[in-house]
Amino acid sequence: MSKLRDEEKRKKKLNEELYTIEQIGKEGKKGIKYFKEQMKIDEKKQSDKISKELEQAEKKRKSKIKYNQFLAGILEEELKGVDWSIGWKYIVKANDIGVILELEAPGKLFFRTAFKSIGDGNLDLNAVQNFVVRAENTVDRIEKRDIQQDGIIVPNG
Repeated sequence: MSKLRDEEKRKKKLNEELYTIEQIGKEGKKGIKYFKEQMKIDEKKQSDKISKELEQAEKKRKSKIKYNQFLAGILEEELKGVDWSIGWKYIVKANDIGVILELEAPGKLFFRTAFKSIGDGNLDLNAVQNFVVRAENTVDRIEKRDIQQDGIIVPNG
């Protein structure tokens, strides 16, 4: 069910991007203005999301375990956007010290990493984003994906 939902989100985002490109191509200066407005809207949405997460983190900070569970929840949500190949599994756990991420590759390779939360929302949320990037890089490395010059990840062989 979640793969279907993720695919629908990707298609929706792709359609929005195609529409934006069409607007720029057809309208010239009006298209560029439309694109700039869309970029401002997207930046505002991202900024609002970060502000909301920081606000929630601040509320949860009073209880260390709840704070870490909150961070683990954000990490789980962000990991849904990773391009997982078939057979990959991940587990996110929170304890009274921090957040633990365990990855299992199809060939029974296991990876485990953790971070100790410090109570600063900005730094802890940055650590969560760092874990997402590290998970993507691990999948790419194990799956032997190459990053082309244009930034598109292409599987080898």
